[in-house]
Amino acid sequence: RQNLCERQRLLFEGNVSLENALGGLDLNVVMTDYTGTEDDFFFSLNERGEIRAEDPGIFVVLLDEIARRAGFRWRDSFGLVKALNSEEDGNKTWADLLEWEVETFDLSVEGWARSVDRMARSISFTDGWYDASTIMVHRAKQEKSPFNVWSFLNPFETGVWVLIGATIVFSGFSYWLLASMNSRADERRLSNWPLDSIFLSALTFTGHFEFRPNTLTARLISFSWTFWALIMASAYTANLASFLVTRNTHRFGVSSIEEAIQTQSPVCIFARSREDDFMTKNYPKVNLIRKEQEKDAFLGLKTDECQGVITQMSSFEMFERNKEVNDDCGMKWTGRTIQFGPSGFATHVDTGTYCTSLLSYVVNLHMVRMKAEGFVEKAWNTHVLDKISDRRCVEVARGTNDSGTADGDDSVKLSIKDVGGIFVFHVSVCVASLLIAAFQRSSKRTKKKSTQRREATQATSQKEEEPEDWSEHYINRRRKQASRGSTDGTQIISSEGRDPEQGPSRFLGRGNKRGSMWASTASLGQRLQEAAPAITPKDDNSEDRPEHCANCRAKEVPQIPPDSNETLSSEEGKSEQAPLTNGIYGRVFRRGDNKGSMWDNTTEP
Repeated sequence: RQNLCERQRLLFEGNVSLENALGGLDLNVVMTDYTGTEDDFFFSLNERGEIRAEDPGIFVVLLDEIARRAGFRWRDSFGLVKALNSEEDGNKTWADLLEWEVETFDLSVEGWARSVDRMARSISFTDGWYDASTIMVHRAKQEKSPFNVWSFLNPFETGVWVLIGATIVFSGFSYWLLASMNSRADERRLSNWPLDSIFLSALTFTGHFEFRPNTLTARLISFSWTFWALIMASAYTANLASFLVTRNTHRFGVSSIEEAIQTQSPVCIFARSREDDFMTKNYPKVNLIRKEQEKDAFLGLKTDECQGVITQMSSFEMFERNKEVNDDCGMKWTGRTIQFGPSGFATHVDTGTYCTSLLSYVVNLHMVRMKAEGFVEKAWNTHVLDKISDRRCVEVARGTNDSGTADGDDSVKLSIKDVGGIFVFHVSVCVASLLIAAFQRSSKRTKKKSTQRREATQATSQKEEEPEDWSEHYINRRRKQASRGSTDGTQIISSEGRDPEQGPSRFLGRGNKRGSMWASTASLGQRLQEAAPAITPKDDNSEDRPEHCANCRAKEVPQIPPDSNETLSSEEGKSEQAPLTNGIYGRVFRRGDNKGSMWDNTTEP
């Protein structure tokens, strides 16, 4: 370690800038020699014992860039040390090795993790180029799901499927009951049994709606049922996709330190490392299995000797690409980060004797700039990760959440608690629709009975007010109309221009929307006279009634004074008259058709 106090004085006096404070110097650096090991991507020598011209290792790449920026040299004089080995070094720790290096050399080039214990030994750390955050890694074995005939039922729990079946039956029965209350509820004619409605209700769950609602209550049930089917089908489709995809990984091992302590599961760790010191002091109850090589810790996880590995983030990034350790990409980072900490180069804290702290400030300045420019990350990917393997398991390893389960691998069956709300909504609408339909039906019955009672009362009242001699009443009414002019559609033909002895003529036809209808017949009096010999007063129930009048109601024509003349006029303009004689009876028959009322007089009894 050389004296840098003169350069520190120049910096203090302002004669040199911090970034150029080491310009022109030959620094003495030390680094770990990984030649001939699997970790030669850090540093290695060629057959002649020289730094390799191509791919010398990330230590050389980073240090060359810092030397170029700061203006110092290092390749002419550097030291190499071997990695610790318990057989050769005994109980010596990496912290002990680091302390010796910074006291002997100007700069220790390695991925040293910063810790409180090491800083207490007057060791200063530059800004880290290596992520030494402490994490726990576990392994997920590759397994494929076995064939399952009932896998399509996985999206819902058994209780939900039972509830779906009950809802289908209830909905179909409710619609059938609604159609039974009101035949116009559906355009099609449903069966007298509810099985057809239940079948159509089951089809609705598949997205085929075959009902034809025609009333308000039927449409309410239909809307509720189709909305229910939409929600359930969407939930089923979304959840089914995750269950039908074959799962290639399943969680295995411990996912946190707390779980490891509770289950006393074995956890592998790199012996005498910073992580070993941290776990021993802060989590003494963890069942740690110490390995002399970091690779052996990961191999212990593969062989199920350990249920987890305590390691550094950057170490995990390297070994996850190692085919020997992680051939199936089954390793995963689980849980939270146990301890944050960057790692990088180290120097001795010395501000007066050799002023070595100046070196720490200058290297730290350029390292920060190199990280900001992306140089460090590019060098890490190019000279470390890509040298290990071009195989990427990053997606598998990083696709975990805080609970240790992979993202997208946490599909669960939907329970009644999850989807119960739509069932309650649908049942409520069905019950409300049935109550409305029942109320409407009851109202119709009540209204019908009220109408029948009112019509019966009116009929009884009319019967009581009807005169005993209906024919006399009718003729008197017609005479009154003739005297003042008809107001109900009856037309009166004047007798002007006729023989005075004929008297007035009458038109007895009523008017309707198709016009007046004339009833053509001979004089009422003349016909009654001609029929007199053959007519004898009979009771309406007499068996001598003509056959063609068997169903007709006969009304006896009252006696009319001989001096009155009654004439019926035809639509051809013809009229005949004859006096009505006393003691002659006639029958008047009325029949109606869709062309209006028609009057028919006959001489037949």
